[in-house]
Amino acid sequence: MKHPLLLFTVFSLVLLSADQVWTQEGQLKVGDEMPGFFLRDMNGKSFFLNDHVGGSAKVKCKGILFSFCASWCKPCRKEIPELEKIYKKYADKGIMFFLVNVGDDRDKARDFIAEIGTPIPMLLDRYQKAHEIVGRPGLPHTVLIDNMGKVRFINTGFAEKKADEIINTLENEIRALTGAGSGTSSK
Repeated sequence: MKHPLLLFTVFSLVLLSADQVWTQEGQLKVGDEMPGFFLRDMNGKSFFLNDHVGGSAKVKCKGILFSFCASWCKPCRKEIPELEKIYKKYADKGIMFFLVNVGDDRDKARDFIAEIGTPIPMLLDRYQKAHEIVGRPGLPHTVLIDNMGKVRFINTGFAEKKADEIINTLENEIRALTGAGSGTSSK
């Protein structure tokens, strides 16, 4: 071969491109139906998504907000207090809220909750199965679904410069789900 380095470079670029396409296609998007999953809460109680959304839901709600986070994630620590403000407004209006701890064991997750002092309930995703279902995006990763499991809002990451915009868009979607005012749709 005359140019093995060139061939290697082209082959590597093709593999990287294929990996990026797979990742983008594998990630959950607004309008998608949230796939079912099973997790446990901090007390070991089971949480089955299908028990809460869809036509045969056992526990009726207007929507569920999930924030995938981890104890080591600094942007997660900045996002959670903002989510708490929304939680305090809408938790009693039919919207369920959950932090989904990705990768930490129960003790580390318990320490994390105690340290940040949030009232938002936490589900444990120690083996990252639910995180895998949503496409393994970065953290924090916030997903709002309606009572049928349709994704209404998604945001990955948390930048203080855009915090107001992100929170306003999320709150508009929650208002629309609860009937607490007209909301705009995010895409």
